[in-house]
Amino acid sequence: MRKVYAYQKLFSYLIMASCLSLWACGERPMGQKEELAIQIVKANATEDGFSIVSNIEKRRDIAGRAGNPWTMGPWEAGLLSQADRINDELSQYFNIFEAPGGRWVRFTYTDKDGTHEALWETHIYKKNVEGTNDLAKEFMTSLPE
Repeated sequence: MRKVYAYQKLFSYLIMASCLSLWACGERPMGQKEELAIQIVKANATEDGFSIVSNIEKRRDIAGRAGNPWTMGPWEAGLLSQADRINDELSQYFNIFEAPGGRWVRFTYTDKDGTHEALWETHIYKKNVEGTNDLAKEFMTSLPE
């Protein structure tokens, strides 16, 4: 009888852990930390003092004058990994878990060549920004005069 009770207890813990995992891994709408990550990326200054968003607008204007207008897509942000998402959820309830500061930020636009995506990684507490693809790195540099 004692052995059956131990198996039932183990089974109930397993069910609780799997439910927690499913709950924490589901998609969530963007919150304040994701909005902050987007603002950090938009305001990140290049070597000559211009922000990423001003470089994007300048390139959009140049492409529009060249006959290739852009349709701007949304800015999106999220946690870097599923483990970060679980730690973020658990840090709200238990102070032994540290809230992750790393976020990805994505900007998309469409022109006559198709849809393009720029992707950055940022840390909302350290306020550093790193371009993870070529388009993001291109937006982090200024146009030559």
